[in-house]
Amino acid sequence: MLLTTKASYAQEHNIHPVSYIFDPHTDAKQNISDALVKAAKEHKHIFMLIGGDWSFWCRLFYKMLYTTDIKKCMDEKYVLVAVNFSPENRNSEVLTTYNCPKNQGYPIIIVLDDKGREIHIQDTDMYKESGKWYDGNAILRDMKQWAAAEK
Repeated sequence: MLLTTKASYAQEHNIHPVSYIFDPHTDAKQNISDALVKAAKEHKHIFMLIGGDWSFWCRLFYKMLYTTDIKKCMDEKYVLVAVNFSPENRNSEVLTTYNCPKNQGYPIIIVLDDKGREIHIQDTDMYKESGKWYDGNAILRDMKQWAAAEK
């Protein structure tokens, strides 16, 4: 009985019972627009991570962004936007707008300046170590290279 009540409440109030990293239900264009406003105000760049919860590597890369040194750089220099790419929502218009490569694996990184201009686009294969993890030092090195200059 209690489970029925929770399920009907979730449907009635349009609550997603699943927690997403790359949420197929969000408006990626609006999220990027909001991030651009924040980036301009805070003199930061946009760090778009394109991927899907279906991918082990996408989930792992996202978790890497929350390790101590990388998170510090992210918080100081970037506004993070996770953009979903999945059968549920391919975000084709957004990915075309930002020249996201269609022939590479996911996740893909797209770095924009605070005006929305592309600074860097790449997949994340070069950061893989031993097929099980990412090289956090290499990620951090590149994030520092792409970061907004101090104002």
